[in-house]
Amino acid sequence: HDPEYHEKLLMFNKMIEMVHMNAKSRQAIALLEKKMETLLVEKRNNASCPTCGKESPVSIIGETKHDDLDLRSDRVICSVCNHEFTNSLPNNWEDRIIFLKFVMALYTKFSKDENLKGLVDTPIGMKSFIKETKKWIKVYQHDNKELRKMKTLQKDAEKSLENFHDKLLLAKLKGMIWDNKNHLLN
Repeated sequence: HDPEYHEKLLMFNKMIEMVHMNAKSRQAIALLEKKMETLLVEKRNNASCPTCGKESPVSIIGETKHDDLDLRSDRVICSVCNHEFTNSLPNNWEDRIIFLKFVMALYTKFSKDENLKGLVDTPIGMKSFIKETKKWIKVYQHDNKELRKMKTLQKDAEKSLENFHDKLLLAKLKGMIWDNKNHLLN
């Protein structure tokens, strides 16, 4: 067999493999993005109502900007008492992380103040709030890190495919053609 033909065949097999890997990578990215979006929607569609005090599903009716922290939160209506209020948590992951770290820092500061210690701890239940918050911040950060890593790999794969495509175009320009049996000919 012609060594050049064998080399070309290996090159095309590599391309097929790269296309399959690229497709799998895109699918994995889409699944992770969907998971993160679903979790955010679940978190946004439930809130603790300041009027009835219950955590329940809410209807999102608008958006409010927190001027102090430059964050955005949902304007919602409680499904239990129909009270309209602003959800205390921002409506996107990045802002939620900033806000929750801010709240945890305040809690730590105030919990060390002897005059406020009882107020900060007991009625608000901040310890369980912080424990739960740290748990899903960790989940978000892990998923976000994975997503960034996957997108970087995806970009690399797409660049490799683009380079391969360029090589194919050059090969075609040099006079390579396919015969009717899908064999590469010179």
